[in-house]
Amino acid sequence: MIAVLVALLAVSPLLQAPQDARVTVTVVDQTGAVIQNATVTVTALDATGKPGAPAKAAVPVKTTDKGVAALTDLPPGRYDIKAEFPGFETRILKDVRIKSGDNKHVAVLAIEGLQDSVTVSRDAREAASDRRSTFGTALTREQIEALSEDPDEMAQQLQDMAGGNATIRVDSFEGGRLPPKSAIKAIHITRDAFAAENHFAGGLFIDIITQPGLGPLRTNLNMRLRDGSLSGTPAPLPEGDQQKKGPEQLQSYNGGIGGSLVKQKASFSINAQNNTSYDTPYYYFYRPDTRDLVEGLAPRRPRDNVFVFGLFDYALTRDQTLRVNFSHDQSTSKNLGIGGWNLPERGYTSEDGSNQLRIQEAGPLGRRFFINSRASISWSHSGSSSLFDNPTVVVIDGFTSGGQQRTGGVHSTSLNLQSDLDYVRGIHSMRAGLQVNGGTYDSNDNSNYLGTYTFATLANYDLGLPRSYTKRIGDPNISYDTFQAGLYVQDDIRVRKNLTLSPGVRYEAQTHLSDVNNFGPRFGITYSPGKAGTMTLRASAGIFYDWLPSSIYEQTLRIDGHHLNEINVINPSYPTPPSATAAPTNRYLLSDDLQMQRNSRVSAGVDRGLTKMLRVNATYAYTRGEQLMRGLNLNPPVSDDGTRLDPTYANVIEVVGDASSRAHTLNIGATINFNVAPSGGGGGGPIMINGGGMVMIAGGGPAPPPPPGAARTPANARWNWRRMQMFTNYGLTRVHNDTDGAFATPADGNIEDDWGPSANDIRHRFNLGWNSSQLRNFNANINLNASSASPYTVLTGFDTNGDLVYNDRPQGIGRNTRRGSGQWTMNGFFTYGWLFGKPVQMPGGVRLGSEGGALTATQGAASTAGRYRLSLNVQIQNLTNHSNFSGYSGTLTSQAFGQPTVVLGTRKIDIGLGFSF
Repeated sequence: MIAVLVALLAVSPLLQAPQDARVTVTVVDQTGAVIQNATVTVTALDATGKPGAPAKAAVPVKTTDKGVAALTDLPPGRYDIKAEFPGFETRILKDVRIKSGDNKHVAVLAIEGLQDSVTVSRDAREAASDRRSTFGTALTREQIEALSEDPDEMAQQLQDMAGGNATIRVDSFEGGRLPPKSAIKAIHITRDAFAAENHFAGGLFIDIITQPGLGPLRTNLNMRLRDGSLSGTPAPLPEGDQQKKGPEQLQSYNGGIGGSLVKQKASFSINAQNNTSYDTPYYYFYRPDTRDLVEGLAPRRPRDNVFVFGLFDYALTRDQTLRVNFSHDQSTSKNLGIGGWNLPERGYTSEDGSNQLRIQEAGPLGRRFFINSRASISWSHSGSSSLFDNPTVVVIDGFTSGGQQRTGGVHSTSLNLQSDLDYVRGIHSMRAGLQVNGGTYDSNDNSNYLGTYTFATLANYDLGLPRSYTKRIGDPNISYDTFQAGLYVQDDIRVRKNLTLSPGVRYEAQTHLSDVNNFGPRFGITYSPGKAGTMTLRASAGIFYDWLPSSIYEQTLRIDGHHLNEINVINPSYPTPPSATAAPTNRYLLSDDLQMQRNSRVSAGVDRGLTKMLRVNATYAYTRGEQLMRGLNLNPPVSDDGTRLDPTYANVIEVVGDASSRAHTLNIGATINFNVAPSGGGGGGPIMINGGGMVMIAGGGPAPPPPPGAARTPANARWNWRRMQMFTNYGLTRVHNDTDGAFATPADGNIEDDWGPSANDIRHRFNLGWNSSQLRNFNANINLNASSASPYTVLTGFDTNGDLVYNDRPQGIGRNTRRGSGQWTMNGFFTYGWLFGKPVQMPGGVRLGSEGGALTATQGAASTAGRYRLSLNVQIQNLTNHSNFSGYSGTLTSQAFGQPTVVLGTRKIDIGLGFSF
């Protein structure tokens, strides 16, 4: 008993004394990316909550490459925890109660608004093995300035630079019109995007990041003028005379205002643009009586457009940011449909309007989570009306006369919801997300309500012997809803500092399809050999699904054989049309077992920095398409006179999913940046673009030193040979398939005979961009786009099999066996600016740029500049006035067989003036 009592007395001090505490602090930025080499300091508080004596482990501790700082041997109590890193606001976790044992906390650092220039960078090997920051190209500020002011033209320019068929995302949102150029902060072209967060199989994305005004209110006003007297003269077509240069004019005015409403809290920008223009199309057809070619200028084609774009950012909390933008687009175009084979009487007017509201909220949640949620609602309407209401006469590749027969339109409301939740722990960077798209459509769009006669040849027209007569009768009013959704989980596993494994899976579902087995696994490996981080190797594989377009579903509702009838008569009477009530009708429907189109894609690539100035990359991808849609005629003719199995119907086209495709794509790119010696601040380190296009700034590391021997040019020098960049991209593509679309039927009914090059099988694409700001205040940008010929199909011009579909080919001739001519064009943008007036302070903030093919961020310093800026710019489309021929005729019965019928892209010169203050 005495021994037990002695033992209890001996251990009682140990039972009563508190154990020391261990504190683990993870330091991240506002995007959830960890910050290495951040400084963490702990200060003890006394009983009143005020700073007391320094903590036992008050010596500042640096975070590891995982952003973690560990402080040990702390007595339990109350502490302030301070985390700091250059370029970010210091974060203090106040009055933290630390208990015995392990204590875990997260400190989120916000990037500073107005501080000295600091480069944001990461370990080179980590950056090189990050799938989100490699295999991409960021446009410089000068390249963005050289883009067209017209959003539609800008979208086409970006597609040309990317190589075609890229998906454009604006602030994480897909679809919609591009924002005004003055609201664009950065543009990044991402290649080989394979992760589960991406819906499309192409692996090519163009991310556009907008930003409202910063600092004091700033205003910009711009005007752009074009006159036809400065435009180039089109080259003559092979059989035609020298084309006349028709009247042409463009007047474009835009302006905006933006700035901070509440410092470090709220900012906004509003931009408005008005375009008024007209051009004169060129028509080209053969006279039925003399077979002579007739050429001439059609009536002017005017177009008016108003575009308004507003952007608002608000800091809900220290970490959470709300972004709202609204856009309104209204346009009217007249005398459309004229040109080529279409006579002037074919003109029609189109009116379109759309409104779109987008809301985005992003920021960290708790210690290890980051959320990026966005919602978009849009409502739009479109309508058209013909200039003349007359029946239509078509002589295949000869001429088309009569009215356009268009009336009605579409009213739609669509909703898009998407949210990503990121979780970072240890070697894992996980993302789970949801994407939901839905829409409601009301349509009374109607066409061909007066009927169309189709003649196989001009000789048949002379004899009054049409091959077919079609007409739509009934009620065109339809309403329908559509809904589709995607769920995905992705994990980037940092196995080693230079090796990342990226497994993931995506699930797709959609209304109007019974298919529910749409799981798409994805996997990628990103590896950076060596210690310099100058090379990245990538391999990936995955399955992607495509949603059923609403336009296809709408066609099956409109022309279902009951709601709206499309009569189709073989060898009809002319010019008196046959009786519509007794004529057989076409019908379109979806197969009961139609599934989502599926693409299996594998890819491999290399990205390498060869020198400080030169970086190259190459990517190869093989994509196999299955369950692709094509048309199956369930009611084909069973005799030469056109007799059908079911005489009450003509063609009954069912959309089935038994077509396929095979695509090989090789893309090679290079970036040369002569501006390798930063002056007055760093050149920036890599940042990441997440799956939705949101900027994620990586932390850690000091600014890299300038290259040996790099010259430093004074900021006020008139000439700096280093201020020059070049970008080039080459794409080699081979795409074969056996379908021309959901309602396209095989020429002879056998799909195996339709295997051949696809319509977009353009084998070679080349883009070269050169930008120079070597002369002070002057910027020059020249861009060259070139592509090889697109294919077209040789047709007999006759309806040999009696199905009234004019896709019959000569015996032994496949689809798309002939090609037109290659195309190339050179565009230039030149600007000169003046700064004057009393100097004012300009805000700092994040400046986005490019380094080694990756997007970079520099925390810019506040600066002073003249209050007013005046700029004069000249934009030239097709600087050399090179003639690009298109519209090749593949119809053997046409006098234009094998020849082009359209000349594209004559030289156009726009002169602009900009003023900001």
